[in-house]
Amino acid sequence: MQHTLNINLPEVFHSTYNANPKTAVLEVLNSHLEPLELLLQGYHSREKVRQVNLEADSLELDGTGKGTITVSYQIEEFNVCAAIDRTDMERMKLTFSISEATGMMKVAGIALPEREPDTF
Repeated sequence: MQHTLNINLPEVFHSTYNANPKTAVLEVLNSHLEPLELLLQGYHSREKVRQVNLEADSLELDGTGKGTITVSYQIEEFNVCAAIDRTDMERMKLTFSISEATGMMKVAGIALPEREPDTF
């Protein structure tokens, strides 16, 4: 299982990217924090994801429009019946690829292997 997000790039993205690639990528990702939060939520079915932060120093780009960035975020779990009330910080390394042809940036979380059903 791997969750992905497709982001439509603004028209000025490529000119900004040619001048300063890291700034351009950070601007696009910062303007899409809410969809990134939903992407991360897919990995935490029992908790709530909040306060997504991009770790700008972790941004790595290669020359082909692909790269990685680490995000930190808070997960909250609250269950009155089970007496659970906790808040933890998590981190995840996201990968992304930029397509000039489609004008899209594809962002992907980590790939988790599918679990086989238990047998008795």
